[in-house]
Order: sequence, then C-alpha cells, then structure tokens
Amino acid sequence: MKAMVWRNKTGLGIEDIDKPQASPGRVLIKAAACGICGSDLFLYKNRVISQGCILGHEVAGIVETVGQGVTAIAPGDRVLVRPNGCGICKHCVRGDENICSQRRSIGFGAVPGGFAEYLTVEPDQCIIVPAALGLDQAALTDQVSTALHALKLVRFQAGESALVLGSGPIGLCVIMMLKQAGASKIGVTEMLPERKALAEQFGAHAVFDPTQPKLAAAMAELYGPDGADAFFECSGAAPATQQAIAMAPRGARIALVGMCSASISIIPMSLFQRQLTIVGSFGNTQQECIECMDLMANKQIPSKELITKRLTLDDVPAEFEHQLTSKTDIKVQTQMFKE
Repeated sequence: MKAMVWRNKTGLGIEDIDKPQASPGRVLIKAAACGICGSDLFLYKNRVISQGCILGHEVAGIVETVGQGVTAIAPGDRVLVRPNGCGICKHCVRGDENICSQRRSIGFGAVPGGFAEYLTVEPDQCIIVPAALGLDQAALTDQVSTALHALKLVRFQAGESALVLGSGPIGLCVIMMLKQAGASKIGVTEMLPERKALAEQFGAHAVFDPTQPKLAAAMAELYGPDGADAFFECSGAAPATQQAIAMAPRGARIALVGMCSASISIIPMSLFQRQLTIVGSFGNTQQECIECMDLMANKQIPSKELITKRLTLDDVPAEFEHQLTSKTDIKVQTQMFKE
C-alpha cells in the first residue's frame, strides 16, 4: 500500500509498504480522509519526527476487517479514528482521557497514522460516524472538538463575550463554536488581511490588528468598559499569549489553545488582583468528538466551509512545505476515495 513516511535523511516521501493486518484486538481501516493538523506542521517544521513515522491523526474511514476478539466494531462501519486513554486512571474515569499519561495516539511515532491507504488501531479508538455525516467532515472532528473543549474549560455561557487571538484553523473553529454557543460579541485579533476576512466569514463581530496603537479603545467599543468575559489564545505565539494575559479584565477566563513553546513574563500579583483564570486547553475528549459530529451531521455549524483543499496522498509531502507559509487555507485533507 501507499503511505507517507518520514525518513531522517530525505524527509517526507511516498513509499510502497506492506499493508497492515487486523491482528487480535485490532481493527483494519481503509482511510477515506486525513487532515494536515497544526501539530503535524509543528513536528515537521522542527524536525522532531521519528524515523519511519507515518503522520496523520485527523482521520476517518471504513472498517475493512477486525481481529480476533473485536466485537464493538464491525466490517463496513464508518468510523472516526482518534487517540484514547488507558480507561482506568483517574483522568480517564472522570472523562478527561485527553490528559491520560498512557494516552494511545496515532500518527506521532510508533503507531502509524492516517497518511496511508490503511491503518490499524484498537477498537476503542474508533467512534461510529453518524449516517448523515460525510467521512471528510468526520475527519474535521478533532479540530472542531478542540475548540469545543476550550469553551467547556472556561465554562463559556450563552450571552457572554469573547476575544479570540489568532484566526488560523483552530481560531476559526473557536469562532464557529462561540457563535453556535450564543456568544453576544466575538472579537478577533489578527494581522493578516486574508485571515481577517476568514474570521469575519466565520462569525467575528470585529477583527482587530493587535499592533494598532489604540487597541484598548477599539475593544472598549465592542465590549464596553468591563471587557470580554473569555479569551482564547489560538495563535501559539508568545506575544499573543502575553497580550491575552495583559489585557484580560477582572474576572476573565483565558484558555491557552495554541501551542506556545516560548517563555513569557507573568507578574503573579497582576493575576491575583484581577482574579484571572488561566487554563491550558489540550485536545479533546471522546464525548466532545461525539457532540461535534452530531452538530456537523445536523448542520448546526458550517463545517464544510473548513475544508479548503483536497489532495491525493501523492501530493501531501509537498503540501506540508506549502502549509508552513499558507495564509488562506483552513483545512487541507487527503481524499483517498469518494463514498
């Protein structure tokens, strides 16, 4: 079968490798769609991919065969494939399997991911896709659910206001989910004109240039004197993370959704005086994936608009390099076959 494989000397390339088999306790899936995620690009840009790795964790497909002992999933099932926890630790028991220390991921190293014609996973890493939802949209679930997870962590309520920092793919999903959740005002900070337009398209009431001299005054026009209720840092940039904390008003809740790996400066007294809540928002849960697939299946969010480019598997290696500088693509997916 074809697969996109990382080699330390040559980078990403398409290879013909042996088709995996559904060994006992595992499921063989024919991949239909797999998205390029920001975390994939982070690994690629920083060259921290292990030799022989097959990337791709935003994947949906059809079950071809199941191994001995598998009863919950059957051949022909349409499934979303995703990471899952151990099921028994304290985090898994309370429904926070996304932060399980034994979380079983795909597409990051030892377990091959979805940039291949076939992959094998454990049955509890599969979620049945609603009949009304296409597999291409199902493959968006990880991205959309990451936004929902952030909203839940800051306890966002209908009628509240929000500021989203960065309108890349995750930022746009947060905007979309805020609109669906009944936000009264959605502001966005973004410098790129192309992404400003996308933010407005997905429901932002106002888009601010974070470098403009009178930013505070412009935001006061949107939010009033008390400021926004919730902040979602989605850019992963240190200046934006610093800015979110600096401008948050008293009582605000801040979700750190972007992958910021640089240091920032924080004065604890400032957090104390404003009684800020700052929470790291990592990934999503199985239940949130189910909720988001239902929202997409019922056309409650414009998920189809997230897919801006479809590729063959052969085109994906070059697309990784292109995505490091792309300003307009939201979600790029493989299309392995049409349903």
